[in-house]
Amino acid sequence: MSCAKSLWLALFALCVLSLCYAHFFLQEYLFMRPCEKCVLVRFAFCVIALGAFVAFIAPQDKLLKALAFVLCAWGVAFGAKHSLALHHIQQAFKENNPFGVSGCSHAPHFPFGLPLDTILPSFFRPNGVCGLDTPIIPAENALNLSAVQRFFVGSVENNFTEGFYSKGWFLLPQFEFISMPQACLLLFGALALALGVGFVVWGKKNLSYALCAFVVAFGLICFA
Repeated sequence: MSCAKSLWLALFALCVLSLCYAHFFLQEYLFMRPCEKCVLVRFAFCVIALGAFVAFIAPQDKLLKALAFVLCAWGVAFGAKHSLALHHIQQAFKENNPFGVSGCSHAPHFPFGLPLDTILPSFFRPNGVCGLDTPIIPAENALNLSAVQRFFVGSVENNFTEGFYSKGWFLLPQFEFISMPQACLLLFGALALALGVGFVVWGKKNLSYALCAFVVAFGLICFA
């Protein structure tokens, strides 16, 4: 397998693992409910994964490679946009600023009117509040948590206040260092840098396709 194909495969795997971590571990296992911005970020990861998969299966096809760059660029920009919005809402909650928590809905608006919340409701239908990512333990599960769950969300005896993620998701929870939207922004920034370098290298050899891809990606980023 070539180095380029390995990198596209790694990008695809990163997106799939991120989606599985968010849905199966955080949402289903730790009861951290996704908000509208969360499911829009999930959509962004799906778009990037699709682009990476296209590039992986057709590395020599110039048109499909251009499509792959378009999808990845749009996904990164879309994800960064909603991660930044979620970060601002989260900060507004911390500062008790009622004017900064607007822009969040229980009816997500996916690009092109895609009814993803109807097709895959468990994955794309928001049931949380933007800016609040603390676990919400259902009453029927409160007394039946596993040891691993209690480690992350706490115990009913302590009103779920001593868990690793009791105050929400942080990269280093004990210091409340790097929240979920901040981590997503860092990841999207790193992906943008890597994709930018790859696009320039590929574009030098395929200028016409690269220009078309740039125009299409710019249009999607601005209007979709």
